[in-house]
Amino acid sequence: MPNLTSIDSLLPEFISLPRWLLIPFITISIIESIIGILGNILVIFILLFSGKSNTLQASHNCFIINLALSDFVLCLFTMPLNTYRSLYTYMVFPPAFCKLADSFPAINICVSSLTIVTISIYRYLLVYYPHKKSIGTFSTCIIMFSIWLLAIGAASPLFIYSRSIPAYDESLIDTLVKDICSELLNSSCETKYVQVYERLHVCHESWPKNSQLHLLYTIFMF
Repeated sequence: MPNLTSIDSLLPEFISLPRWLLIPFITISIIESIIGILGNILVIFILLFSGKSNTLQASHNCFIINLALSDFVLCLFTMPLNTYRSLYTYMVFPPAFCKLADSFPAINICVSSLTIVTISIYRYLLVYYPHKKSIGTFSTCIIMFSIWLLAIGAASPLFIYSRSIPAYDESLIDTLVKDICSELLNSSCETKYVQVYERLHVCHESWPKNSQLHLLYTIFMF
């Protein structure tokens, strides 16, 4: 009877990185995420309760808070998702994971970029038109909401065209499982390994064939 180690070795390789690189990679990723989460929470807290009540400072603070909020989401969701995708060849999460893992980074990049552009334009207008009335808090909130809306819209093609594809078809799974369990006197062997293989899937962007949509979208995002 083959031992458990030899049987498990027939399973596909889950980890995509060399073993010696796993601990440093995971450690650095966790440290970066924790520092980013705590740092951005601190920035948001300070700006919200800094006591600056004039309209000019309040509007500027709102834009900085929006930038910090985007970075907070990046550290809380996007970085862990990307870390998982970098570590594992196959996905075992529900299919929606692929859509989120592909669209979240694009949303973060768009929000951060648009917020920085907005801050630059805002500062330029303050310098070039020093005597004009600054935008109010309500208008600033509308701008921030529009930034997130535009970012989600820009990332929506990734959400739409991201697919979860089974790593193995049913016939191949049956062949692999029979090969693994042929020498094992264990009635639950086939059930166990069928469940393992059926859970495995990969994330893939499935753009329309014979279409320049993917190229145009790449140029647009660039």
